[in-house]
Amino acid sequence: MSQPFDRSFLKDTIIALPQTVTMSADGYIPVITIVAGELFVRRITPDDFKSVVAGGVSSVFGRQGTVIAQAGDYALADITGLVAALAGKSNTGHGHAQSDITNLVADLAALSSAIAAKAALSLVQPDAITGPANLTGQAQNVTVESADFTFTNADTTGVYSLTVRSSIAAANAEIRVNGLGSWSQHVNIRHSDVLRLRMLTANAPATQRVATIYTPGRNFTWATTTT
Repeated sequence: MSQPFDRSFLKDTIIALPQTVTMSADGYIPVITIVAGELFVRRITPDDFKSVVAGGVSSVFGRQGTVIAQAGDYALADITGLVAALAGKSNTGHGHAQSDITNLVADLAALSSAIAAKAALSLVQPDAITGPANLTGQAQNVTVESADFTFTNADTTGVYSLTVRSSIAAANAEIRVNGLGSWSQHVNIRHSDVLRLRMLTANAPATQRVATIYTPGRNFTWATTTT
């Protein structure tokens, strides 16, 4: 026989509802509750059951029963912040100006200058170069310089590469053009340029070190000898 139903028993106490709601023959639905630490099995009317599960839904995305997520359940706008986040991203076809990339403009300018300088070099054999006189009676293990000598060429507009090589690496033979800039093993020269060589003498007596200077199709040497 049914007793009056007290809804206070169901507030925050239902621990089990049947997955499929089936009324008993006398029109009641069984639920399990805990009240004051005690377990109760109660029977409630359909109207009372509705009050317990009020706010629930009968379907999700138009599907009933066990609903599993599937494509199309959500639009971009349904995900908080997603549209704004995507708007801040660049598409795969985006581009950048050269100035947007750190140092790119300067690096390209330097590369362009280097290419232009390389293209300007003459591959035609220059006139023979008369090098400076060799040095003898030099102190050991000191850097000595040659006398100045001038590159004279019939083609007064040509630019020629010049490379200095030592008989041994320790000699560190180098050249400088027109008394300007740093000493180097590679320079570009033109008609009337004034050149000067230097190298480190040997660290033993009566020992010669030789530098060979190369231009396209030609070369000459310069030597130092210690006392």
